[in-house]
Amino acid sequence: MIKKYPEARFYQYDTDTADDISQELGASQMPTFHAFKDGDLVGSVTGAKAAQLEALIKESYGGKVVED
Repeated sequence: MIKKYPEARFYQYDTDTADDISQELGASQMPTFHAFKDGDLVGSVTGAKAAQLEALIKESYGGKVVED
């Protein structure tokens, strides 16, 4: 998805060393994905659910899309 949505920013953090972030975002299961737009949390996906994750990205992404 990084290639498909090149203007999106993808970050990761280690819940073992950044428990303050996981608590603030309510990440209690791994993997958990969060989408932000203009600094605001707009949605989350828990679990390895590629279709749901992509739907979340699409609804909050305003950049160009690169199809394979």
